[in-house]
Amino acid sequence: MKKTVLLRKIFQWHSYTGLIIGIFLLALGISGSFLVFRKELDSNIYEISNKVVIRPTKISLDSMYRIIVHAYPKIDGISLRNFDHNPSAAYQFTIYRNDGNINTYDLYLLVMDPYTGKIIREGWYRNPSTGIMHWILQFHFSFHWGVPGLLLTALIAILLFISVTTGLIVYQKKIWTVLSFRVKINKNSSRGFYSSLHRIVGVWTLLFNLIIGFTGFWLNKFAFDPTLWEEKSVASIQNIVITHNIDSMVNHALSVQQITDIHIGIPTRKNKHLIVDGKIGQQPFIIGNELNQIVTNVTNGEIIKQNNYHTAPVSDYIESMIFPLHVGSYGGNFIRWLYVILGLTPGFLSITGFYLWKQKNKKIK
Repeated sequence: MKKTVLLRKIFQWHSYTGLIIGIFLLALGISGSFLVFRKELDSNIYEISNKVVIRPTKISLDSMYRIIVHAYPKIDGISLRNFDHNPSAAYQFTIYRNDGNINTYDLYLLVMDPYTGKIIREGWYRNPSTGIMHWILQFHFSFHWGVPGLLLTALIAILLFISVTTGLIVYQKKIWTVLSFRVKINKNSSRGFYSSLHRIVGVWTLLFNLIIGFTGFWLNKFAFDPTLWEEKSVASIQNIVITHNIDSMVNHALSVQQITDIHIGIPTRKNKHLIVDGKIGQQPFIIGNELNQIVTNVTNGEIIKQNNYHTAPVSDYIESMIFPLHVGSYGGNFIRWLYVILGLTPGFLSITGFYLWKQKNKKIK
C-alpha cells in the first residue's frame, strides 16, 4: 500500500514537472537543434560578411585588439574563437559589454577583416539583425532575460532531470519491454496512441534527456552565484590597456603548447590573464578544448599556468566533457544529426504528457 502511494506521488511529480516546463522545453529543443549546426548555418546565412578578400599580409592581433579597446573603452573582456582558422574568414570577436542591467546579457558580436582592421558587422547578440544564430544562442541559454533568464534555464534543466528520473521510476517495469521492441503503438484510441508513443519515446530517449538535463544545469549553474548578480548590476568601467604585445604573448603560448582550433581570451580588467586554448593532436572528441590552456600574465608577459588533457586532474577532465555532451560536438555529423532529432523529444514528451493529463482530468470529471 505504501509503495502504491509513493508511486502515485512520484507519478504526480513526473506529470507536474513536465507540465510546468513544457513550453520552455519545446522552445529550448527547437533552438538547441538549430544550434547543433550553428557555425555552418551562420557561415552560410552571412557568407558575405563572414568572408574577406585574401591579401598578402594580415594586420597584427595586437592592432585589432587596440582598435577594439579604442572603439569600446568600457568592456569586460574580448574573445576570439577563429584565430587563423581560414585565410578567407573574417575574425569573429565576442565582446563582453556589461550595461549594468541584470535583465539583459552582455554578449556583443564584432566581425573584423583581419587584413584591413575594418569592422564588417557588429551588434548585440540579443538583436536578430546582428545574426540570427547568435540571437538563437542567447535565447537558448537565457531567453533574452539576462541573469534571471540564466537562472530560469538552470531551473528548467533541474526540472527536466527530475521529470526524466521520476519517469524512469514510474515506467521501470516497461523499460526492457520497450527496448526489446515488445511494446507496440496502440492505435485503438487517441489516448492509447499517445500513451504508448509517450512511453516508447520516453524510454528510448531516457539517457539522452538525463544528459541534456544535467549538462544544461551545469553550464548555467553560475547563475546561482549572488556575486554574478552584483557584478551584472554594475556597468563596465574603463578598460585597462595592455602594454605588452598581444601577438608576442600568443606566439609564446603556442610555442610552449602546439594547438589547433585556437581560442584567445584577452582581458580588459585588472588581475585578469590572457588565455589561449584549443585542440591538441588526436585528443578524445568527448573532451573540450578549454582543457588545453596556457595562461599568461599580461603585466610581465610570463606564462603562469599550463594545462593539457594528458596531465589534467580527473575533475577538470570530467568538467571539460560537459559542453561537448550538451551540444553533440564529439562524434561527427551522425551524432550531431542525432542531437537535432533527440533534442526535440523533451518538448514532444511534454506535449504528449499534457494531452494525457488533460484526458485523465476529463475522465475524472
